[in-house]
Amino acid sequence: MPGEHLKLRILVIDDEPCIRETYQWYLEEQGHEVVTVPDPSHYRCDGTHPYPCGDLFLVDFSMPRVSGLDFIEQMQANGCKCATENKFIVSGNIDAVDKERVKQLGCQLLQKPLTFADLDTILQTIQSRTPQERQLSPLDELQKRIA
Repeated sequence: MPGEHLKLRILVIDDEPCIRETYQWYLEEQGHEVVTVPDPSHYRCDGTHPYPCGDLFLVDFSMPRVSGLDFIEQMQANGCKCATENKFIVSGNIDAVDKERVKQLGCQLLQKPLTFADLDTILQTIQSRTPQERQLSPLDELQKRIA
């Protein structure tokens, strides 16, 4: 049964330290487990583990080496098991072509600035559709994927 107070594992991929740290602080205060990644090119998802690495991905759209959309596309091509609708692209400025890519990938788009109320709404939505007994990749395995 989905759980309103289920502890989620959330991956925050953003090149801005202050944004990563703010999300991490707030989400951990809400009782969730947070893994931060400063550069998507340092995270490897090979799809070999039978369980997803997280319940929710918050991915910045504009990063120096790999865009958030390219990162999600690579993850899906590599067999990422996290539900596509639980992957969110966070952007302050995205054009129509990229909005269409977001739609085609099946992920969600969040406009900056993102408020804590916005995060709460997302958390409630993810918790409401996530079974209490779901299984995730072990945290130590996940951390090995971050170079």
